[in-house]
Amino acid sequence: MIDNLSVETLSLSRTEALCGYPFDFMQAEATEQDDAALHDHRKNLAGLAMKNAIPYENLPDPNKHAAIVNRLRESSAVYYELQQLVRLLILFREWRAAEEPVLASVVPFSISQHPC
Repeated sequence: MIDNLSVETLSLSRTEALCGYPFDFMQAEATEQDDAALHDHRKNLAGLAMKNAIPYENLPDPNKHAAIVNRLRESSAVYYELQQLVRLLILFREWRAAEEPVLASVVPFSISQHPC
């Protein structure tokens, strides 16, 4: 469920639409335009996908590419933080589920049983 709408997944479609090839804009090196990845991606496009691709002359230059990545990072920052919180809650839920059998196996200590 979370993976389908993660920032990482969404970034692939946004970067392809804006920069000409899909990549995760949250990666540190994403501000650098990867010409090899761009050309590899475009040579594997077929039919309608190639027709809908950004024409070569309209692809962003390296400076515009970096600006696009920074804008995408800024606009998705709150969503990314929310996603991280949801992931943390899921981990807590998994931890609690794993902890329950352990806690259930421990004999509960009663204050009335205490010798003092």
